[in-house]
Amino acid sequence: MRARLDTDGYAMIRSFLSRDDVDTAYDFILQSLRERLPLAPKGPIQKNIGLINRQDVATAEPLRRITEHKSLYELLERLLGEEVITTGFKWLRAVGIKEFTGVHMDRVFLGGSSRMLTVWIPISKCPTWCGPIMVARGSHKDPAYAEIQRTYGESKVGADGTASGWLYDDGSALARDLGREVEWKSANFWPGDILILDSRVLHMTATNVSEEMRISCDTRWQPRSDPRDPKITSWHAQPPDMPPAC
Repeated sequence: MRARLDTDGYAMIRSFLSRDDVDTAYDFILQSLRERLPLAPKGPIQKNIGLINRQDVATAEPLRRITEHKSLYELLERLLGEEVITTGFKWLRAVGIKEFTGVHMDRVFLGGSSRMLTVWIPISKCPTWCGPIMVARGSHKDPAYAEIQRTYGESKVGADGTASGWLYDDGSALARDLGREVEWKSANFWPGDILILDSRVLHMTATNVSEEMRISCDTRWQPRSDPRDPKITSWHAQPPDMPPAC
């Protein structure tokens, strides 16, 4: 997996987290949203939900059971070779019909450690028509992307990973400016799957053309000994009383 991350900039693991735990988190999110929004029982089309600002939801116990599970700490420690910490802030997102996330890399939103990794967790079902994540394979180190890495990759942009910090709204613009095809990689994702991303790999999401919200969460991880971005004041190490690994 280390070799895959180094070469491709990402690695996916199927059924890494408990499906029951992820489904419980999903139900908790919908119930929390219904308290403030007129959601129907199955969670119909919504736009501009602003779930990323609901840290009361993102950091609640049903979410932490998946976003900070003991198995994630163990996996990231094996990948990075030492004790890890994760940000207390969680990037919880609900993407409605015809919404998407533009081309970006996580490095521009969160500095500090150059070894930071993102673990993207789909909480709802996320087949291709629901707008899954898409990764530009190898864009973190391919020489064709060197100028983007030198300019955009060294910048500090929007505060939360929204449109204010995207490199492009339209993924096809990346191929146009590079003058070559981009090897976009994606898949059908299901609750329990995870995707690990290098902080410099370019990625986006497809447009959600389904009739349901796509709910996912980004979590950030880094070695405990590395510099930390001062924007993040809360960092979590693995507590001794976490539930056992899956």
